[in-house]
Amino acid sequence: MVDLDGQAIPVSVPKKLAALVAYWDDERGIGNSLIVTTKEGFAFDPNEKEHVRGFDTVKEAITDLHDVVPCTCAECLKPQGSNT
Repeated sequence: MVDLDGQAIPVSVPKKLAALVAYWDDERGIGNSLIVTTKEGFAFDPNEKEHVRGFDTVKEAITDLHDVVPCTCAECLKPQGSNT
């Protein structure tokens, strides 16, 4: 699978979980983290409006993707194409 930027999501990520990913940015090669952004309408922690999370390993990302839930924050609930 690929994300919205066309970046490959590792095959080790189950398709069910990969379907929740908008962006999979592996910046570990330049000293940063593996950065995962959930698709609109989902969050790692909707209470904190946490749609982006950094990881040290793919295994950690997979573990946390199991906990992604529908998000009801104002950003996720606004009509698509709306700027308000």
